[in-house]
Amino acid sequence: MPFGTYFGDALKKEVEEGRIKEEVVNNSVYRILYHMFRIGIFDKPNPNPITNNVTSAKHTEIARNISSQTTVLLKN
Repeated sequence: MPFGTYFGDALKKEVEEGRIKEEVVNNSVYRILYHMFRIGIFDKPNPNPITNNVTSAKHTEIARNISSQTTVLLKN
């Protein structure tokens, strides 16, 4: 995480002092990485993730549908 506020030196210290079990950290990392490997992030990395924009009509339609469904959920 940016700046390591929660998951950098502070987490390392908590593990070293025994307040957080190493297996808890391992399980958390596993849950994140499992899905990243499952969808192929490491097999086919995006060469330029910051500047790649998806602007096709189909993606715009999907984004609009997701947005409208989310708005309904918030409204209810």
